[in-house]
Parts: sequence; structure tokens; C-alpha cells
Amino acid sequence: MTYRSKYIGIDPGKSGGITVIDRYKNIKTFKCPDKALDMAMLFQVCIGNTAPEDVKFLMERVWARPTNGSRHAFAYGVNYGQWLGIAA
Repeated sequence: MTYRSKYIGIDPGKSGGITVIDRYKNIKTFKCPDKALDMAMLFQVCIGNTAPEDVKFLMERVWARPTNGSRHAFAYGVNYGQWLGIAA
């Protein structure tokens, strides 16, 4: 089993957030920003000086439900895609 220096978990919904757990078990949680630039800056702050190979990135896979309108389905996809792009 490989241990990482940091674990970053993201709930990509509009009311979601990002949580970071470091090797000392310190936990920090932040609300998901509204703008992609703010999301990118927050992600960079969460990574800090940690080497990319020492970070384990986890993200909830989201999708729209049939009862959601097309506007909501699109909003889910945009936020999810923005987080994927930022993490890449």
C-alpha cells in the first residue's frame, strides 16, 4: 500500500467543496468557489509545495437525474469539468 503526503477530495456540486488531509491527519475543508479562477487558486493552495506524485486526488462522480431540468444537468457537468481541468 502506498501512502501519500496529501489526500484531496472534491464534491464538485455548486454547494460542494474541497477537503485536504495531510500526513499528520490535519483536515481542512473549503466551500466550492463560484469562479473557475478561484477554484484553481484554491486547488493550488491545497496542494502547496507537495510533489504531484505525493498527492492522491479523489472526486465524486456526479450526474444529473432524469427529474433535473437541462439547466441543472449542464451546471453539474460544467463544475465537474472545471475541477477535472484544474486537477490536470
